[in-house]
Amino acid sequence: MKFVLLIFICGLFVSCFDPGDCLISATNLMHIQFKTQRNQHLDTIVTFAYYSIEVSGTDSVLRVRPAVAELLLPVDISKDTTTFIFHRINADSSVIGTDTLRLGYVRQGKVISPACGAFTYYQNLKILKTNLGSEQIKAFSSSLIKDPTKSDISAYAVNYQIFY
Repeated sequence: MKFVLLIFICGLFVSCFDPGDCLISATNLMHIQFKTQRNQHLDTIVTFAYYSIEVSGTDSVLRVRPAVAELLLPVDISKDTTTFIFHRINADSSVIGTDTLRLGYVRQGKVISPACGAFTYYQNLKILKTNLGSEQIKAFSSSLIKDPTKSDISAYAVNYQIFY
């Protein structure tokens, strides 16, 4: 009987030191969906040829061809704000419109475990300035998070829907 109790206690201690999985839900990518105002319940692709998107904190311009129903956009990891400028462009390269979306957020470092290390979580996402009307934008998740068990765009929590 003594050995059973000893084996049980040893088994309990060994299981406490078993390293866990490093499933990280932190991301710096914001998930935006684009929908038409005619039917806000369908993921309807907007009818421009492509987007040209400028992101503050970078020198590059993201060109999205053809127009898509949703995007993952990076926030500036060195600041608490990021500005996105969306240029909606026709097939003949003429600009249909330009929209600005300036976002603020709180960066919070969290240590998951000694083996996994620390990760930055972006929380309290809010619109600081935009030229879009209140009926054109709908907020969902205020945190930038992802499901670590998935690898496609559906792994990321939807942050905003923009209606055109």
